[in-house]
Amino acid sequence: MLKKLFLWILLPLIVIVAGAIGWAYWYARPDANRILAFISKHPEKSALLIHWNKEIIASIHTDTVMPVASVSKLWVAVTFAHQAAAGIINPQQEIDTTSLLAYYIPETDGGAHPAWIAAMKKEGLIKNGKLALIEVAKGMIRYSSNANTEYLFHKLGLEQINHLKDSLGYAGHTPLYPFVSALLVLQNHNKLDYKRYIEEKDLMTKQAYLNACDSFHRLLQVNPQIKESFSSSEVDLKVQRIWSNRLPGGSPRLYVQLLEKLNQRSLLDSAGHAYLSIIIEQKKTDTDYSASFKHYGNKGGSTAYVLAETAYCTDKQNNTGELAVFFNNLTTLENLKLQTSLPEFEFKVFTDPAFRNQLKQQLKK
Repeated sequence: MLKKLFLWILLPLIVIVAGAIGWAYWYARPDANRILAFISKHPEKSALLIHWNKEIIASIHTDTVMPVASVSKLWVAVTFAHQAAAGIINPQQEIDTTSLLAYYIPETDGGAHPAWIAAMKKEGLIKNGKLALIEVAKGMIRYSSNANTEYLFHKLGLEQINHLKDSLGYAGHTPLYPFVSALLVLQNHNKLDYKRYIEEKDLMTKQAYLNACDSFHRLLQVNPQIKESFSSSEVDLKVQRIWSNRLPGGSPRLYVQLLEKLNQRSLLDSAGHAYLSIIIEQKKTDTDYSASFKHYGNKGGSTAYVLAETAYCTDKQNNTGELAVFFNNLTTLENLKLQTSLPEFEFKVFTDPAFRNQLKQQLKK
């Protein structure tokens, strides 16, 4: 009797657990059509432009400027390549890894910087605590290390990064600034009436905000200890929304124009593109990529509310593709669902003619 009673109690629990596992698997399972379905259902949260052999395959809100988070690091890579080719910096200069730690704020990068350091040690690229400057740039792109990015803001010059971006014809992109230092600004500014603060009514003007971010960035150079006062509990999701909304932004059209020039090697001189290829087109472990493409580069970015992806390719038949897909104002569940499927979506866009035709039909130009 007790055994039967136990089974009757246990059975519903097993069903619930199995259902939860199945639900989690469904969300974690990559599905390119999930991206397509979301865009069709939520065009107000989406902006994209996809080219294949210079033909528009799909476009939505192509001129809408949206926060792109770490995708903006592409401009740092471009400046690095430009300065390396011009002899302004030495890409093989040995950099002490402890100098990068001045800009590392735990719990703000999803473990990206420690993961990069661990990989560099495993590959034997850190010797006596030092590694080549170009590895810092590669880590900024492949691992999306925010600490590496802020270090390169200092090394290359933030003013020079924004000036080069604008001089190349991309002034429509909002300025880059130290967006990790921005978290320190928001934490220290969180002394106002909370409701008015969240509504940004009393938050500093855009220029004052940029100036404050730059000030904290400079403070970190001389006094890294100030970051020890950072508490993630003081930068909750509501405050993170303000941070996310003020991140550097650009439109899908602007980024596809950039990606086309990266793909065609026409943005910088040949020496500059040689460095860009090393930094952006890092080998993927997935053999499908090496089997399919001559050239492939991508950079994504995300916050609690933003998901952005940019990519370009030249396949073995010399077909070319570029895409910029941006989402904003996502819920946590939407973000999770899209993140797991975005790489699959990107791969199918670049490799599956039937899927590109499906995009044309469902996302008409």
